[in-house]
Amino acid sequence: MDAVLEATAMLANAQTPSIPTARDVAKKSGYAVGTIYRYFPSIGGVITQIVIKRQTTAMQAIAKAIENHNPDHKADALVQHVVQMCFASFQAFRPELVRFAFNVATSNAERPEALNRVVDNLVPIFATAQSRDRTGTFKPLTAKQSVYILRTAVYMIRTPLLEDSDFFATLEHKRLVIRYLIAMFSSVPEQETLLDVSGHQPIEAHQPAQALA
Repeated sequence: MDAVLEATAMLANAQTPSIPTARDVAKKSGYAVGTIYRYFPSIGGVITQIVIKRQTTAMQAIAKAIENHNPDHKADALVQHVVQMCFASFQAFRPELVRFAFNVATSNAERPEALNRVVDNLVPIFATAQSRDRTGTFKPLTAKQSVYILRTAVYMIRTPLLEDSDFFATLEHKRLVIRYLIAMFSSVPEQETLLDVSGHQPIEAHQPAQALA
């Protein structure tokens, strides 16, 4: 039923204030409403699957950025770059779709965990970056510690969006998340780190700005 997923995704991308209905998806995909419900329990479930799929794709891009991190650059540079990419991934969604998908997820005992576990895939990638580090600025962390640190960071990013708060994606919001992750992942005191959240390029104190490899 890829056509149903594709049709729902296209409707979800449309700049309309409403959430796609089963009738909308049926019309777009060419399948009858009854046929759609034979394969999917609800349209909300389809939208949640799409959100999870897009989040997974975004995390794969972030994982690639972590893999390409220059081992001669400090941990805070990587943190800033990853946070900017995380915000960009959430901003790529229509806010009402994220809220709708999360509400559907919380009504299903398994879906909230599915949404949370997407970021878990970054844990071994971060561990690899730590093992390659030549700056001595990565804190030694267990996999379990990294899991909950990253989940907390995603919670910090996502919550203002779910609450429809104008705090979402502001400079203050980004700095808050960056400071948290630097405190968790970096051994460098915060006063030695220059936080630059005006763009996607992280800047390290006492070093010229360089593109990540």
